[in-house]
Order: sequence, then C-alpha cells, then structure tokens
Amino acid sequence: MPVYAPVFVPAALAGFCFLISWRAWRRRTLARDGHWGGAAAVALGYFAGHVLLASWPPIPPSKAVDWLAYLALAGGAAGLTQRYWGKRWYAAWPLMLLLGCLFAAVLLRSYIQHTWGRLEGILWISGLGVATAVLWNTLERLASKRTGASLPLSLWLICAASSMAFVFSGSGLLGQLAGALAAVFGAAVVLAWWAPGLSLASGTFAAFVPVYAGLLIQAYFYSELPFLSAVLLYLAPFALCIGERRSIYYMRPWKAALKRLLIVGAPLAIAVGIAWYLIARTAGGEYYY
Repeated sequence: MPVYAPVFVPAALAGFCFLISWRAWRRRTLARDGHWGGAAAVALGYFAGHVLLASWPPIPPSKAVDWLAYLALAGGAAGLTQRYWGKRWYAAWPLMLLLGCLFAAVLLRSYIQHTWGRLEGILWISGLGVATAVLWNTLERLASKRTGASLPLSLWLICAASSMAFVFSGSGLLGQLAGALAAVFGAAVVLAWWAPGLSLASGTFAAFVPVYAGLLIQAYFYSELPFLSAVLLYLAPFALCIGERRSIYYMRPWKAALKRLLIVGAPLAIAVGIAWYLIARTAGGEYYY
C-alpha cells in the first residue's frame, strides 16, 4: 500500500462527499435544516483511513481501537438524521448524552470488566459521556454561526496536533488515525476556499466528536498520553468560542481566520510540548508518571 494512501483516500472520499452535496447547500432550506455532506464525509473518510491503517475491523470488534471505525459510522448515521432531531434541545441533549456514554462504555469495556468498581465505572462513563455531549453541542453551535474555511482549518490543526501528541505518547497507530481525520478537514478547507459558504452544521460533528473523543480516550487509557495533554486537547476546540468576539468576528476573513488559529494553537502547542517533553525524559532514562 502506498504510504500516502491513508491520507489521500480519506481526503478524496471526504472531498467527493462535500463536492456533490455543495449544490444542495446552495438551497436555503437545506442551509437551514442541515447538510448531509459533512456527516458522510467524516464517517466515510475516517472509516476508509481506519481500514487502510488498521485493517478491516472484525464484527464484533476484538480490540478497543477497532470500535472507532464503527463509532464513526454510527455517528455518521446520527448526523444524516440530525436535521429531524437536532433543533429540539429536549431530543438532542438526551441523544448526545446517550451516545456519549455508550461510545465511552464500549471503548473502556476492559476497564469496566477488570479494573473499575461499579461506582467508579459509572462515574467515569457518565463523566466522559457528558464531556462528549458538551463538546458536540459547542462545535455544533459554532458551526451554525460560521461558514467558510476558518472552522475546518481550525479542526484540521486540532487533529494534526493531536496526531503529533499521540505519536509522542507511544501510539503511532492512533497518531495515524488522527492524521486520517485531519485529512478529511483538509479536503473541507480546499473546498471552502472555492465555496466560501461551506457549512459544517447539522451533521458533521455527530460523526467527528465521537471519533475525536474516542481517540483521546484510547490515547490516555491505553497509551501514555499525559493527563494534562489530554485535557488541553479536549479543551482546544472550546477556544474557538473566543473567535466569536465582536473584535474578531468583524475583521477581514483572512485576519479573523489567522487570529482564530493562533488562539486554538496555544493549548495545542502546550499539549504537544508536554507529550514530547515526557517522552524525551523517558528516552533519557528518567521515570515519569
């Protein structure tokens, strides 16, 4: 398999989904009710990258990492139907919480069975489910306000930085899987320069957030991602909210995009730096926690 395939194939699939749905996006009804292109792009793009990097996941998955491919498809299915339930908070929040807890539970099944007690397991799964739902809702609200290349470019940076942190923490596979996710948003950036009205609202994050949160869970619990790096990588997308301040919002588009990248890049740089520093200490023979 060519070395560029795990990047090129997800980017090509995502670009195709974005491109063929673009004409539909120009209609005001779909701009208001939701877009199927983003959910399909993330779900199919990541699944293809996962298969190329880690082989076809068995049914049922035998390893925790195998679940990520099916979580992407499940999230994509939720995203394709989000236009019907996403506008109603009393339907959206319970579903987001349920999916967040379910996804965390399947990824951490070995901890639930062999490590945690009942109360500890409930607290961990509930907390991770809430964290997933909050991230999902925050990105969805941002996407509903912001079109164009700025948001997908920021998400590309988040995925690329996460990829570096995972590699520094001892998991080349998780780093490559995060790279495949970055390739999906790279395709969105390219299309957004040609079509400034591109939106990631109503569907994209139903597929993205479970995979991104799942990668963080895998890297922290099954690899050696430092706790502080995991927290910063999780919080980095929330820094995008600062980009909605009036002083930034009314800048020229390229200036606003650059400032948003700098804002979100700060916690990412710290997270990657911590992961690199700790792995450097390990290479030097020092013990770290």
